[in-house]
Amino acid sequence: MKIKFADDRLTKFIFKDMIYMKISFSHSQRKQMIFMTPSIQQALRLIHPGMIVSLGGGRHMQALADALAQTPIPGIQLTSPSELTLAYCQQRNLPLAAVPTRIDMAFDGCDSADTNLNLLKSNGGIHT
Repeated sequence: MKIKFADDRLTKFIFKDMIYMKISFSHSQRKQMIFMTPSIQQALRLIHPGMIVSLGGGRHMQALADALAQTPIPGIQLTSPSELTLAYCQQRNLPLAAVPTRIDMAFDGCDSADTNLNLLKSNGGIHT
C-alpha cells in the first residue's frame, strides 16, 4: 500500500519516525519511548481544536493518548477501531465520540515500511 501526502516534508518526517519505531523494538522500553517522542510530538501538532481523531491500537497509540491527556486540545473527540484503545482513552478521561459522523485525522502504526513507503500492517489484527 502506498501512501502519499500533500506535504513531502510530512512524508519524510513520518517515514523517518516509522523507521525509528521499527528499530526501537530491539532496544529496552526506555529507549523505545525516546524513539517514540518525536512522532508523538509531530502527531500533536497535527491535531487541532474541534477535530474527531481516530487512534489505532498498541503502545504508540497509548503514548499518543497519554500526550493528549497531558496536553488537552479543546473540543477534540477520540474514536478507535480498537476496544483496548477506547478503554485506555476512557481511563484517562479523554472525550470519546459516541458515533462519529466523520473522522478528521487518523493515527496508527505499521509493522514495517520499505524505502518506497510501502507499509505492512496488522500483525495485531486491526485495520484503520
